[in-house]
Amino acid sequence: MFCFKLVCDCGFQSGDACWGVRMGSRGQIVVVPIYDPATGGLHSHEVPAAEWDDSDDDPSLWLQKYGPGVRDQFGKDASVLIPAEYDKPFMVCPSCGRESCRAISTGIV
Repeated sequence: MFCFKLVCDCGFQSGDACWGVRMGSRGQIVVVPIYDPATGGLHSHEVPAAEWDDSDDDPSLWLQKYGPGVRDQFGKDASVLIPAEYDKPFMVCPSCGRESCRAISTGIV
């Protein structure tokens, strides 16, 4: 699994979240990073691999089907967050409001 967190020049840092097949699950569990812009919370959400595979590994398709449950758990605006690039600003910081928040790699597990 690839792990990352969100950081901003203003000092904001989220917790770590991971993305990929959970070690030791024999390919049965996929960990999906969920972000709540209202709180800045970044969470690792475990789902059955079959559930993820039904969506063709497409986060938007998966969220269409399972979004209500995810939003009940993580916040009304929660969504899947899989950074396309690391170390480059790509989103609005929940703390300062500037588009200066970036994902940084925190490791591979």
